[in-house]
Amino acid sequence: MAGLYVEHLALLVELDRLDQELIGLRAEQRNVPKAIAARQAQLDGLIAEQERVGALLDTQKKTNRDGERELELIERRSARARKRLDGLFVSSQIEATEKEIAALAEQKDEVEFAVLEGMEEADALAAALATAQQAVLDGQSELSSVMSAWAARSPEVAARLDELEVAQKQVVPKIHKDTLRMYMVGLENRQNTQPRGITRSDGINCTMCQTDLPVRWVNEARVGDGVHACLGCKRVLVGKILEELPEED
Repeated sequence: MAGLYVEHLALLVELDRLDQELIGLRAEQRNVPKAIAARQAQLDGLIAEQERVGALLDTQKKTNRDGERELELIERRSARARKRLDGLFVSSQIEATEKEIAALAEQKDEVEFAVLEGMEEADALAAALATAQQAVLDGQSELSSVMSAWAARSPEVAARLDELEVAQKQVVPKIHKDTLRMYMVGLENRQNTQPRGITRSDGINCTMCQTDLPVRWVNEARVGDGVHACLGCKRVLVGKILEELPEED
């Protein structure tokens, strides 16, 4: 047979249902914009990296072009020196020109090696730039998807919050002030990992915090003969005559 406090406890169960949905939606309203801002910051970082790699590639390409122009200049100087050598008869002039040609050949080897290294570096940078560009495209796509989803979802959340707050204001005045005070103590207990004002029993244990409960309290809560709060988590104990509650993670 239902006890005298069944209605008190039933109102707490209804208030808990409203509060749990409110808590979840308010968390969503706080966390989704934060997640969007975090994604935007991440995307900004990807764009900065793309620009950095692009700048390095541009610099390397310029260096390579400068090296190629230097090779052309060396080749022209070598050709002029070889042509000049063909018309020389004085040994000292011949010797000096041959040394010039040798020095130019050595310089050409060094520049060619540097140009080849530069080309390899440019290829590596081009690959890195392609990767960075793809990362930016993926990031933009993901951010756009999340923002679009939230743009559609946000008004629904706001509207549902309004509905729940109205329903909450309708339920609260119906609850006895002492019962409501006990509920709020459990709900606002910062030592609880899950904000919740009610709990249930499994045998003589609180299912939310596993604290042992007095047998009399368990029996009274089971049929609605009393309003008691768990000695551990401070949540109000509701019996199986009411809604079954999920256990705390």
